[in-house]
Amino acid sequence: MTRSIKINAAFNGPPNCGQGGYVSGTLAKQTNASVCEASLKLPTPLGKPLSVEADDETINLISNGKTLVSVTQGSLELDIPACPSHSKTKAASENYRGHKSKAIFDTCFVCGNARDDHAAMRIFPGSVENAETEGLHAAHWTPNSVHCDEDGTVEPEFLWSALDCPGYFAGCADGQMALLGRMTTSITGTLRVGEPSTIIGWPISSAGRKVLTGTAIYNADKQCIASAEGLWIHIDKNPFAV
Repeated sequence: MTRSIKINAAFNGPPNCGQGGYVSGTLAKQTNASVCEASLKLPTPLGKPLSVEADDETINLISNGKTLVSVTQGSLELDIPACPSHSKTKAASENYRGHKSKAIFDTCFVCGNARDDHAAMRIFPGSVENAETEGLHAAHWTPNSVHCDEDGTVEPEFLWSALDCPGYFAGCADGQMALLGRMTTSITGTLRVGEPSTIIGWPISSAGRKVLTGTAIYNADKQCIASAEGLWIHIDKNPFAV
């Protein structure tokens, strides 16, 4: 099966590039798998026709004959930390790095504090003080209608989006440049429009330039409704600098 899609310019991560979680989730929602693994190979351009090619096992996003992202069925086992209290999460988000200095991707529709339009998710993960899990980060998020279907349920691609950026902040030092190489996501529940949620991220392991992180979304009842494992690769220079 082959068809064409465009990634809306509003849903960027780096400048002029689709946010990795959003692009991966857009492909993953076309599968019936409860857990999907996305491999991000090249930046996804915005507002341009892209080919989606699918077979029984893989969905590929292609531009000019090159595969940008591949999604397959995956498996995921995570030891997910408990949801921090509202006060600890609020304090953590107030310490978001981007509030103190210019964030690397301050126009990202998920974590960019230069975005205040209706599409912006404004998820600002900061370090949780005195957390049992070392390096735990947390932020609040309340989805609006842009992130939901006609019935008011948050679309899967926005859950993927919310699970992306907190992994970077949990796994990378301030100002350190890294790119998402792989994301494995499990969605087990739903969020509704206007429903407050808590997003957490934590480091799992590191080896050389590679860092493995976990992320999760808790609903208003502190039930985990989605989780992900992200593989981040440290790089020396920002390839998206404009």
